[in-house]
Amino acid sequence: FLLREIEGTMQRARELKPADRERLGRLSERLSHPDSLAQMLQALEEASALPPTDELAQLFAELKPSALVVLLEFTDRTVNVALKPLLEVAADRLAQSNTAELVKLIKAPKASVARQAIRRAGSMKAAAAVPALGELLTGGAERDIRAATVAALDHHDLLRHRRASARQLYHVAQPQHRQHLVPEHEHIAP
Repeated sequence: FLLREIEGTMQRARELKPADRERLGRLSERLSHPDSLAQMLQALEEASALPPTDELAQLFAELKPSALVVLLEFTDRTVNVALKPLLEVAADRLAQSNTAELVKLIKAPKASVARQAIRRAGSMKAAAAVPALGELLTGGAERDIRAATVAALDHHDLLRHRRASARQLYHVAQPQHRQHLVPEHEHIAP
């Protein structure tokens, strides 16, 4: 609500100095800063009631790419059933419009952020993410990260077409993902 009002005021106020106009225009950038956004999301997580859904959606629509890491982290850990879908939509929007940032977050040190980035890369079928996903499989990532990576690559349907990769991935995948790693006519012994 506040960002929308500021934007309207900036359009109407002709006497606003350029420096003030620029400072007000950067408010969404400041809100997108990881520390500021984390504080706001934590307050929303702990609130007994959320602001109206449409207002939160509008607020999240103003977030900049720097907010993606915090959105992914909070999406993974929130227990607030009303907040989670709003975070999901905001994270999806930022991920789709900022693939380079998403690819960078695939290798995030926080497992929760990496898992969410991997999941989104798979569901988006982000071709730019495939090399980073491949590195996770061969680079000694934790088992849950490798499993998420196999599932993401399965979204790309790449695993069925790469026999050599399938053999390598078969041995690091969790059993429920193994059937996706090998074409039906081949069998790889465990």
